[in-house]
Amino acid sequence: MRILKVLAAVAALAVPLLGAVPAGAATPGCQAVPAGGCSSWQTPAGGGAALDVWQQRAASDTPVKVYRGSAVDPAEDLELVAVPAGATSTFPSLLASVAPAAVPGTDWVSIEYAPDGIPSGYCVSIIAATERAAAALRPCDIYTASNTTYDPFQVFDKVAATDADGTFYVFKSVLTGFVLNDQRGGGSGSAVISYALGDDGSTPQQLWEAAG
Repeated sequence: MRILKVLAAVAALAVPLLGAVPAGAATPGCQAVPAGGCSSWQTPAGGGAALDVWQQRAASDTPVKVYRGSAVDPAEDLELVAVPAGATSTFPSLLASVAPAAVPGTDWVSIEYAPDGIPSGYCVSIIAATERAAAALRPCDIYTASNTTYDPFQVFDKVAATDADGTFYVFKSVLTGFVLNDQRGGGSGSAVISYALGDDGSTPQQLWEAAG
C-alpha cells in the first residue's frame, strides 16, 4: 500500500512537468539549421514571451507579435540574415533624410520568418518610419550576389545589452533608431512595435534573447 502511495505521488508531480515549456523554444527543424542560424527570440518582460508570426501566416502584412514560448510552434522560428558592408539602401534618399550617418555594420540583420527552419521569403518589417509603428511581415529584400541592396524598413542593428539574467540584444531599426519593443510587457497577443522611448535596452520590454 505504501508503494502505491509513493507511485501516486510521483505521478502527480509528473503531470505539471509534462506541460512545462522546454528551455529551448525553437522547433527541431529550426534548431537543425547550422551554426544557430535559426532560433526563437524571447523577451524577459513576459517570462519567456517570444516573437511570434500571427497564425503562422507567411504573407505580406501578417502582424508580428509576442506569444508564450513554445518548442512546437513554427510561428516563432526566425532566422537572422546578415547585411554586408557592401550593401546599399533600396531607398537611399529616405535613409539619408532619417539617418544620414547610417552605413551597414557587422551586426546589421534582417529577421526572416523560417517556420521549421525553412526560409519563407518574408521578413520582420516596421510599416512606417514613425514612433510606435507596428511590425509586420513584408517580402524580404536580402543581399545576394544579384541583389546588392537592403530594405531599411526591415533591417535592424543587433546591439548587445548586458542584463543580470544573461546576454540579451536590442533590435534597433536602422531607419528610425527605435527598437522592437514588447509594448505591454509580455502576455498573449502583445504587439511588437518600433518604439521611441528608452531605446537603449534599459527596460525588459526591449530585450531579446535567442532561445533554442
